[in-house]
Amino acid sequence: MLSDWGTARQREFGQKITNWVKGQLGEVAVKKFFKKEFDTEVELDFNIYGEIVPQDIIGIVRNGKMQKPRKGVGIKSSKPKSAYLILGENEINIPDRRSDIYIYCRPEIPDDHLLRIAKQEIVSVVKNMPHFSKYSAVIPDFSEIPCEVSGWCWADDLEEVTSIEGQEFDGKRFVKKSGLLKKSRKDWEKLISIL
Repeated sequence: MLSDWGTARQREFGQKITNWVKGQLGEVAVKKFFKKEFDTEVELDFNIYGEIVPQDIIGIVRNGKMQKPRKGVGIKSSKPKSAYLILGENEINIPDRRSDIYIYCRPEIPDDHLLRIAKQEIVSVVKNMPHFSKYSAVIPDFSEIPCEVSGWCWADDLEEVTSIEGQEFDGKRFVKKSGLLKKSRKDWEKLISIL
């Protein structure tokens, strides 16, 4: 059962999809960021797995050849105003899930992203319905979604907590304040050099 990060409440299917899309957007943003800012190509793993998800970056181009990274990298996404990188206990304590390095992203995913993604299919289903002409113009088009690649940290830099800023968790979490992440150009160059 999937639950929200700070509660025992089960997430609704729409929230599960939103979280998945947010995660995928963060991964794509990192790939674009590495290419644009550091002329470095990485390969991402978009396969769907059961319980254990392997590392997010599965290849890096060195000397013109794709090679397996020397360090495991997890790319984590949250809301634009979220001040913390937050990982669940299993992401750190289960060896097959743990990454050496975590990159934190904050995509600005609009609330109506599912409507934007499915616009063509929705229009084809409802185009012959009464009043379609009134609301067809307000169905938003899909557009680029900005995403901040906020920074990175080593797994060992994460702090083990049971609450942050008055928010109680239903177990242990491993966190790093976004303002304390490594984010200078030199920090990113170091990360790329050790991958």
